[in-house]
Amino acid sequence: GRMMKRFLILATAFIVTLGVTVFAGANILNAIERPTTTVTDSMKVGNLTRSWVVISPTKTLPTSAPIIVVLSGLAASTSQEINRDNMLPYATTDKAELVYPVSIRESWNVGGCCGAAGNLKIDDVAFLEQLVPRVDPGHSRPIYIVGYSNGGRMAYDLACTDPGLFDAMAIMKADPMPGCVVTKPQNVLVVSALDDPWVPSSEE
Repeated sequence: GRMMKRFLILATAFIVTLGVTVFAGANILNAIERPTTTVTDSMKVGNLTRSWVVISPTKTLPTSAPIIVVLSGLAASTSQEINRDNMLPYATTDKAELVYPVSIRESWNVGGCCGAAGNLKIDDVAFLEQLVPRVDPGHSRPIYIVGYSNGGRMAYDLACTDPGLFDAMAIMKADPMPGCVVTKPQNVLVVSALDDPWVPSSEE
Protein backbone atom coordinates (compact mmCIF):
# COMPACT_ATOMS: atom_id res chain seq x y z
CA GLY A 1 0.00 0.00 0.00
CA ARG A 2 0.91 3.67 0.06
CA MET A 3 2.34 3.57 3.59
CA MET A 4 4.50 0.58 2.65
CA LYS A 5 5.93 2.53 -0.31
CA ARG A 6 6.61 5.54 1.91
CA PHE A 7 8.33 3.27 4.43
CA LEU A 8 10.59 1.85 1.73
CA ILE A 9 11.36 5.33 0.39
CA LEU A 10 12.26 6.62 3.87
CA ALA A 11 14.29 3.50 4.56
CA THR A 12 16.25 4.24 1.40
CA ALA A 13 16.64 7.85 2.52
CA PHE A 14 18.08 6.54 5.80
CA ILE A 15 21.10 5.04 4.06
CA VAL A 16 21.60 8.15 1.92
CA THR A 17 21.62 10.47 4.93
CA LEU A 18 24.05 8.42 7.02
CA GLY A 19 27.01 10.27 5.53
CA VAL A 20 25.38 13.69 5.59
CA THR A 21 25.69 14.33 9.30
CA VAL A 22 25.09 18.09 9.27
CA PHE A 23 21.94 17.77 7.18
CA ALA A 24 20.66 14.81 9.21
CA GLY A 25 21.54 16.58 12.48
CA ALA A 26 19.51 19.61 11.47
CA ASN A 27 16.52 17.41 10.61
CA ILE A 28 16.77 15.58 13.92
CA LEU A 29 16.90 18.82 15.91
CA ASN A 30 13.80 20.08 14.10
CA ALA A 31 12.05 16.77 14.69
CA ILE A 32 12.88 16.71 18.40
CA GLU A 33 11.17 20.08 18.84
CA ARG A 34 7.86 18.57 17.70
CA PRO A 35 5.76 16.69 20.27
CA THR A 36 6.46 12.98 20.70
CA THR A 37 6.35 10.63 23.66
CA THR A 38 9.36 8.45 24.51
CA VAL A 39 8.86 5.48 26.82
CA THR A 40 11.25 2.70 27.85
CA ASP A 41 9.71 -0.66 28.68
CA SER A 42 11.15 -4.04 29.65
CA MET A 43 10.29 -7.70 30.09
CA LYS A 44 11.91 -10.95 31.14
CA VAL A 45 13.23 -13.16 28.31
CA GLY A 46 14.72 -16.33 29.75
CA ASN A 47 17.05 -15.17 32.52
CA LEU A 48 17.56 -11.70 31.08
CA THR A 49 15.62 -8.49 31.39
CA ARG A 50 15.36 -7.00 27.91
CA SER A 51 14.22 -3.47 27.17
CA TRP A 52 13.09 -1.31 24.29
CA VAL A 53 12.39 2.36 23.58
CA VAL A 54 9.11 3.48 21.98
CA ILE A 55 8.83 6.88 20.29
CA SER A 56 5.21 7.77 19.51
CA PRO A 57 3.30 10.79 18.26
CA THR A 58 1.32 12.46 21.04
CA LYS A 59 -1.89 11.98 19.04
CA THR A 60 -3.50 8.55 18.77
CA LEU A 61 -2.59 6.86 15.52
CA PRO A 62 -5.09 5.00 13.34
CA THR A 63 -4.72 1.22 13.09
CA SER A 64 -3.42 1.71 9.54
CA ALA A 65 -0.33 3.53 10.88
CA PRO A 66 2.60 1.10 11.13
CA ILE A 67 4.95 0.24 13.94
CA ILE A 68 8.56 0.34 12.76
CA VAL A 69 11.03 -1.74 14.78
CA VAL A 70 14.64 -0.57 14.26
CA LEU A 71 17.62 -2.84 15.02
CA SER A 72 20.84 -0.94 15.65
CA GLY A 73 24.19 -1.66 14.08
CA LEU A 74 27.19 -3.16 15.85
CA ALA A 75 28.80 -0.89 18.47
CA ALA A 76 25.91 1.58 18.27
CA SER A 77 23.89 2.48 21.33
CA THR A 78 20.14 2.97 21.05
CA SER A 79 20.54 6.76 21.22
CA GLN A 80 23.25 6.70 18.53
CA GLU A 81 20.95 4.66 16.26
CA ILE A 82 18.06 7.05 16.86
CA ASN A 83 20.31 9.98 15.97
CA ARG A 84 21.68 8.51 12.76
CA ASP A 85 18.78 6.67 11.18
CA ASN A 86 16.59 9.70 10.39
CA MET A 87 13.38 7.82 11.23
CA LEU A 88 12.13 10.39 13.75
CA PRO A 89 10.07 12.29 11.14
CA TYR A 90 7.70 9.31 11.05
CA ALA A 91 6.77 9.94 14.68
CA THR A 92 6.90 13.74 14.54
CA THR A 93 4.56 13.87 11.54
CA ASP A 94 2.08 11.38 13.03
CA LYS A 95 2.80 8.67 10.45
CA ALA A 96 4.11 5.80 12.60
CA GLU A 97 5.34 4.59 15.97
CA LEU A 98 9.05 3.76 16.31
CA VAL A 99 10.38 0.91 18.46
CA TYR A 100 14.09 0.53 19.25
CA PRO A 101 14.91 -2.80 20.92
CA VAL A 102 18.01 -2.50 23.11
CA SER A 103 20.75 -4.91 22.09
CA ILE A 104 23.15 -6.71 24.45
CA ARG A 105 26.40 -4.75 24.69
CA GLU A 106 25.57 -3.06 21.38
CA SER A 107 25.36 -6.31 19.41
CA TRP A 108 22.88 -8.92 18.15
CA ASN A 109 23.47 -12.67 18.14
CA VAL A 110 22.94 -13.96 14.61
CA GLY A 111 24.08 -17.59 14.60
CA GLY A 112 27.12 -16.78 16.72
CA CYS A 113 27.84 -13.44 15.04
CA CYS A 114 28.48 -10.72 16.16
CA GLY A 115 30.23 -9.20 19.16
CA ALA A 116 29.31 -9.89 22.77
CA ALA A 117 25.77 -11.10 22.00
CA GLY A 118 27.17 -13.84 19.77
CA ASN A 119 29.84 -14.81 22.28
CA LEU A 120 27.27 -14.96 25.09
CA LYS A 121 24.80 -16.92 22.90
CA ILE A 122 22.00 -14.42 23.60
CA ASP A 123 18.62 -15.58 22.26
CA ASP A 124 17.73 -12.42 20.37
CA VAL A 125 15.19 -14.25 18.19
CA ALA A 126 13.20 -15.09 21.34
CA PHE A 127 13.44 -11.46 22.49
CA LEU A 128 12.08 -10.09 19.21
CA GLU A 129 9.39 -12.78 18.97
CA GLN A 130 8.16 -11.78 22.45
CA LEU A 131 8.55 -8.07 21.72
CA VAL A 132 6.23 -8.00 18.69
CA PRO A 133 3.03 -8.97 20.54
CA ARG A 134 3.95 -6.54 23.33
CA VAL A 135 4.16 -3.55 20.98
CA ASP A 136 1.42 -4.76 18.61
CA PRO A 137 -1.13 -6.76 20.63
CA GLY A 138 -3.30 -8.93 18.40
CA HIS A 139 -1.28 -7.81 15.36
CA SER A 140 -3.77 -5.00 14.81
CA ARG A 141 -1.32 -2.76 12.90
CA PRO A 142 1.25 -3.23 10.14
CA ILE A 143 4.63 -3.94 11.71
CA TYR A 144 7.88 -3.38 9.83
CA ILE A 145 11.51 -4.01 10.77
CA VAL A 146 14.59 -2.02 9.77
CA GLY A 147 18.05 -3.45 10.43
CA TYR A 148 21.40 -1.77 9.94
CA SER A 149 24.59 -3.87 9.58
CA ASN A 150 24.55 -6.38 12.49
CA GLY A 151 20.89 -5.40 12.99
CA GLY A 152 20.32 -6.15 9.30
CA ARG A 153 21.73 -9.64 9.77
CA MET A 154 19.32 -10.05 12.68
CA ALA A 155 16.45 -9.03 10.38
CA TYR A 156 17.60 -11.61 7.80
CA ASP A 157 17.68 -14.22 10.58
CA LEU A 158 14.06 -13.43 11.43
CA ALA A 159 13.10 -13.64 7.75
CA CYS A 160 14.50 -17.18 7.75
CA THR A 161 13.38 -18.41 11.18
CA ASP A 162 10.05 -16.59 11.69
CA PRO A 163 8.90 -15.21 8.32
CA GLY A 164 5.46 -14.17 9.52
CA LEU A 165 6.69 -12.00 12.39
CA PHE A 166 6.94 -8.77 10.35
CA ASP A 167 4.89 -7.51 7.41
CA ALA A 168 7.93 -6.02 5.67
CA MET A 169 11.61 -5.36 6.30
CA ALA A 170 14.38 -3.05 5.14
CA ILE A 171 17.98 -4.24 5.49
CA MET A 172 20.90 -1.82 5.23
CA LYS A 173 24.50 -2.83 4.55
CA ALA A 174 24.13 -6.44 5.71
CA ASP A 175 24.12 -9.90 4.26
CA PRO A 176 22.57 -13.09 5.67
CA MET A 177 24.59 -15.64 7.58
CA PRO A 178 25.34 -18.91 5.77
CA GLY A 179 22.45 -21.35 6.10
CA CYS A 180 19.78 -18.62 6.27
CA VAL A 181 17.18 -19.77 3.74
CA VAL A 182 14.03 -17.75 3.13
CA THR A 183 11.14 -20.17 2.58
CA LYS A 184 8.16 -17.78 2.46
CA PRO A 185 7.71 -14.76 0.11
CA GLN A 186 8.21 -11.50 2.02
CA ASN A 187 8.41 -7.77 1.37
CA VAL A 188 12.12 -7.01 1.70
CA LEU A 189 14.13 -3.95 0.66
CA VAL A 190 17.90 -4.52 0.65
CA VAL A 191 20.20 -1.48 0.45
CA SER A 192 23.94 -1.74 -0.18
CA ALA A 193 26.63 0.85 -0.85
CA LEU A 194 28.80 0.67 -3.98
CA ASP A 195 31.95 1.34 -1.92
CA ASP A 196 31.24 -1.14 0.91
CA PRO A 197 34.21 -3.57 1.14
CA TRP A 198 32.33 -5.99 3.42
CA VAL A 199 28.89 -6.21 1.78
CA PRO A 200 29.47 -5.85 -1.98
CA SER A 201 26.65 -4.35 -4.01
CA SER A 202 25.25 -6.47 -6.83
CA GLU A 203 25.07 -4.83 -10.25
CA GLU A 204 22.37 -7.25 -11.44
